[in-house]
Amino acid sequence: HGNKPGQFNNPWGVTFDSKNQRIIVSDKGNNRIQLFNKKMEFVSSFGKDQLNDPRGVFVQPATNNIIVADFSCHRIQVFSNPDGDAKEFKSLYIVGGPQESEDCGRFYNSRGVTCNNRGHIIVSESINHRVQILDEKGRFIRAMGTTGQEGSANNQFYYPWNACVDRSNHNQILVADYRNK
Repeated sequence: HGNKPGQFNNPWGVTFDSKNQRIIVSDKGNNRIQLFNKKMEFVSSFGKDQLNDPRGVFVQPATNNIIVADFSCHRIQVFSNPDGDAKEFKSLYIVGGPQESEDCGRFYNSRGVTCNNRGHIIVSESINHRVQILDEKGRFIRAMGTTGQEGSANNQFYYPWNACVDRSNHNQILVADYRNK
């Protein structure tokens, strides 16, 4: 526990960068993303002055960019993912923020993030009780759930925390819905 390189203060999300063979972890309490090699040796970090409460993290398959759900800023940020030992991670674009919103393509507590085979970005947001699908550039495509209303019926969520994609089953989206049983 701590704030030095390789230490954590409430790690939240984790993903694997298969191209660069790196483990990527969102370090929520230190407002940063940390990268490690497969032996869990610290490689680099970024986001200290750009993120506020990062949660979900995912590597976009087609571009190898790193997508971060920036929870308290109600947005996602997409960062470059340099090859090898390069340590310069640039913010390429931001979707949503800085304040919560029910509008399509904006967020209220963006929590989880993943991608499908097409590179579409899938964002779960707990307070709006929905999952949004964006294209590979962050433009809104559609939403699942009833915005701002929790529920347990079909197409309703009650605090969706994260999602993943079953790529073997036509990009079926599976959602971890925190308060539904």
